Amino acid sequence: RMDNTDQNDKRRSSDPENHPESTGIQNCESNNIDRMNIGPSVLSTPSQTAVQEVSDGADDGSSHFDKDYIKISERTSSEQLRSSQFLYLVVFFSIHVARNIFNLTTARDFLADLGDDDKGNKYLSIFTLLLPVSVIGLPFVDCVLQSSRQGVTTGGFYDGLQSINLLALCHGIIQTSNDNLNVQIVGFVLFSFYRCFLFAVTFSFLPVFLSSKVMGKATGILIFAAGTATIINIPLSNIAVTYLDGDFFWPNLFFTILVVPCIYVAWQMGQGIQRENEAK
Repeated sequence: RMDNTDQNDKRRSSDPENHPESTGIQNCESNNIDRMNIGPSVLSTPSQTAVQEVSDGADDGSSHFDKDYIKISERTSSEQLRSSQFLYLVVFFSIHVARNIFNLTTARDFLADLGDDDKGNKYLSIFTLLLPVSVIGLPFVDCVLQSSRQGVTTGGFYDGLQSINLLALCHGIIQTSNDNLNVQIVGFVLFSFYRCFLFAVTFSFLPVFLSSKVMGKATGILIFAAGTATIINIPLSNIAVTYLDGDFFWPNLFFTILVVPCIYVAWQMGQGIQRENEAK
């Protein structure tokens, strides 16, 4: 009978249900072992995983935009008008409008210095008649704005902005490098296309990154800034007429050189276009 009692005690001691504390300890030990066997990729936090994805993308050479970037059109009205994209456009448009107005208001004196007065202002008439021809440039504006280069997401507006710079640069080079009136006719054509691209591209570009609620204010700021910039034309024309005997070489050279910073400004706007497209 004592032997049977000893055997029953041994069975109770070996039964896990009679020792729950030992069972819990064994389970904890097994969990710890399982965790040690799990790779770091599974135990990593979501933020660590995101960082790992970004670093992997950087190794692959792929571009990653700032996930915290907020599209300009989704910001408040004041933030949209203070955005770098809009301020760059204001500078770009102001310089080119000042150049445009200077050429329109000094065309007669410029051509007279080249001998047009002796020809009965024939070339001034050609210049005036070619100004409305700028509407012919509208199909070319559409082609440029609809163009896209492989690997560059710009919607064509970057190409349009740089086309304005290219036309202004070519026109300025003709003005400053040649006194032949017949060659100036080529400049007249370029100037007509330049005016068409300037206003068509600029005002088509505004609604691309601005919301409709600030379009009126943005347009007003553009026109006001451009009108203010044209004040510089007064001293430039006075210098040419009064101190340079009607020679407009230096004022024209000044506006031609101003195209160079406009190229950089247009490049900055191209970078902004890419950020906006990537944030879509």
